[in-house]
Parts: sequence; C-alpha cells; structure tokens
Amino acid sequence: GKTYYGCCEMCQTRLTNDPESRFAVDPMSQQRVDKASAVLAKDAGGKVLYFESEATLRAYTQKLAEDV
Repeated sequence: GKTYYGCCEMCQTRLTNDPESRFAVDPMSQQRVDKASAVLAKDAGGKVLYFESEATLRAYTQKLAEDV
C-alpha cells in the first residue's frame, strides 16, 4: 500500500525483492526511516537524503549553516 520510486528497472527489481532497500537512515537523528513516508532533500552533491520529519530536516539544515 506504499509507493516507492526508483530510477530504472534495476531499482524497481531491488525495491520489490529487497525490503531493506525501502529504508534509509535520517542523517540528523540516525533513526531508520521508511522511504515512502520520509521527508526528502538533496545535499550539495545531489545525493537524496531521507528525514523522519520536517523538524529533523530543519535541524540538519541549521547545523550545516552553523558549520560553514
């Protein structure tokens, strides 16, 4: 009942056959996140980041700004 997105046939096969591929780790909270319900963002290099909430995304963005 959830929707997952992939970029190609290989991604679709992996999402179907490998349940772990449907999860990521929130870079701020270090919590496991279901990609179908995560808040998405991209880093400066274009890598997709998955957050458990808008709050952890804001905290991550604030931390990046402070580190500059």
